[in-house]
Amino acid sequence: MNLLSGIVHKFRHSIIFESQPYTTAADLAKAHQIARRVALVVGLCILSVSLIRPLMSSLPIFFVLVGLITSAIFFAIWYQFHCGKWLNHSAVILLGAGNLILLPMVVLSGGVMTQYAPIIMILPFVSMLLGGARLAIISTLFWSLFLIFLYSLGHNDYDLTRDDWELGKFASRTVWMVLGTVVALMLAIQQEIRSRLLLNDLLKLSEIDPLTGVNNRRGLENILEHEITLSSRTRHWLTVMIIDVDFFKRYNDLNGHGQGDLALVQVAQTLFNHARQEQDSVARFGGEEFVVVLRNTDPVAARRVGEKFREQIRALNLIYQAGEREVLTITCGFYSVNSGAETQEELIGQADKALYFGKANGRDQVVDAQGLG
Repeated sequence: MNLLSGIVHKFRHSIIFESQPYTTAADLAKAHQIARRVALVVGLCILSVSLIRPLMSSLPIFFVLVGLITSAIFFAIWYQFHCGKWLNHSAVILLGAGNLILLPMVVLSGGVMTQYAPIIMILPFVSMLLGGARLAIISTLFWSLFLIFLYSLGHNDYDLTRDDWELGKFASRTVWMVLGTVVALMLAIQQEIRSRLLLNDLLKLSEIDPLTGVNNRRGLENILEHEITLSSRTRHWLTVMIIDVDFFKRYNDLNGHGQGDLALVQVAQTLFNHARQEQDSVARFGGEEFVVVLRNTDPVAARRVGEKFREQIRALNLIYQAGEREVLTITCGFYSVNSGAETQEELIGQADKALYFGKANGRDQVVDAQGLG
């Protein structure tokens, strides 16, 4: 009994029951976008069947009208999704409407012998893609039990057309198999796109410092690798600048760690806002140290950039203690090369030497490693 309880407990806490694929606003928006596309494709498929089916065999106008009305429902759902409505419930609404429409179609087209079998078989995949594992399990259990119930009723292949229904059903099954395959292909492509987007988001998050929002050390390594390769090919100047917040421990002790974190955020955003977009990169190197990678920047331009950073940090007017005039400052050490032969460690090491020279000689200044002789 204990073994059985343990198995049930593990199963309840498995990835299936804890699966919540749409937890962030960005991910929810992606799921909503997929639901919108699915609604449009399903509406187009039903419309195609409604128009093509009468050309393949005789079919009363009633069923053509039912098909047109059904496609109109999905087009209406698509339009509401397109307008940004039902963002939090798009999966349930789409799957609920689809199941409500599909149920009588399955019953009246032969039960377990239905022509809509290709649609039923891709429903778990659709449910998983739109709403997660729980919705997929519910959908699978519902249709499994429903089909078993229909099987228990026996063979009920209704002659709805009062004509050559077998020929019409054969034609409909062919069309639905083709369209079901197309829908499955579209869903597979959407799933691959979504997986790639989520992977890219995850990779970006792994390279972002959670406090300041700029690159972390891992992101810095990737940036330097790219910039060194680019500099070696073009022989353009590349500058690495290390920036340290002066007397940050004192600021923390006087104002508390909460205010200290807020100060780091302001410093990081100031550096980011005054760096060149799409060219320069800002990263938190650790603690109160930041690194700015300046593409195509020679020593003269690098010094100007460092002085601009220093002035802007001063302008934040982050006072160490109420009643004092002393404000938070930074010391910058930089190293510029255009040979492309240096490694990441050499670039960081030379800039670090310039930084510590500046810290040992008064702080609140910009130091060029080349000027140290």
